[in-house]
Amino acid sequence: MVKFTTPRGSAFHLDAMGGGNAYQEQQRTEQASITNLLVPSFFNLSNSTSPPTTTDYTYLRRRVGLYGQATVGFKDQVFLTGNIRNDWSSTLPIENNSIFYPGANVSWIITQTLGSNNTLSFLKVRAAYGRTGSDPDPYQVQPQLGSGVISLPFGSFNSPFNGIAGYGINNTIGNPNLKPIFTNEAEVGAEARFLKDRIGLDVSLYNKNTNGQIFAVPIAPSTGYTNLVENPGRNEELHLELHLHIQQGLEPGREPDGGYPESAPDLGLCRAGKGGGRWIGGLDLLAGTRQGSQRPGDRGRDYRLPQREPIAPGQIRQYRRLHRERAVHLPDGVVQYLPV
Repeated sequence: MVKFTTPRGSAFHLDAMGGGNAYQEQQRTEQASITNLLVPSFFNLSNSTSPPTTTDYTYLRRRVGLYGQATVGFKDQVFLTGNIRNDWSSTLPIENNSIFYPGANVSWIITQTLGSNNTLSFLKVRAAYGRTGSDPDPYQVQPQLGSGVISLPFGSFNSPFNGIAGYGINNTIGNPNLKPIFTNEAEVGAEARFLKDRIGLDVSLYNKNTNGQIFAVPIAPSTGYTNLVENPGRNEELHLELHLHIQQGLEPGREPDGGYPESAPDLGLCRAGKGGGRWIGGLDLLAGTRQGSQRPGDRGRDYRLPQREPIAPGQIRQYRRLHRERAVHLPDGVVQYLPV
């Protein structure tokens, strides 16, 4: 794999990569069985009046692929990504063994371009298209050869018989025109956050089509076979997803420099005090950002924490259905809430 990245600082930024891989899967299975045991419960291949029936199955598939991807960003506001991949599979006919599937997506952070305010904190729109391809299991192009087995009303007739070997073609007809399976997917969506990230809304609409699913289609037994491998399968899906995120804010305390943090902390330190507690700082598990006192010399702000009423040391309670926490009383009147 090779990567290329342009230096940061300019209006445009490029990240590109390309490479290739090779995949091989191999399996071999050997099996032997006997009937008419001479000595009951003595399981040995020689413990029979008839010779053992053996089977030997070999499974091998190879796939080689090349891929590339490039992302162009403009002032950390607009991003365009394109990717391509081509695989060659040994389980498909030679004339159809190339599987090419491209993809692209674009996104625009509108608030990065036009600015945000107290009502609208973040707004991003996106669109994407992608195609993926896959190959079938091995040995569906040509008929498979195996040891001859004839089913009879009272059992089965297995070869070799009386020193004469026999082989037969299985009951499924292979398809020399078999094609890859392709899935096409298109998506549009938007992500918005309001009131300093307290409310978030993520909307996605996508359509997914799969063509060429492979099945062994039943056919008339009068042909001498029971199934025919074909690419008749088609599946279409249309989905609308809505995700609403609501985070409880903290009420400002009595100090004049008190204000609302970005979101309610899920893990942090609180100093107990009359009428409320001093927020020391912590990690917001939902937003993944740190809140509270961050700058050197910043003594923090006072916030009342109505959603965290005092509990005894070591006591466990459920908090906002996100996790359970235990109150641990530290020296100097500091109370730490830890998840359990």
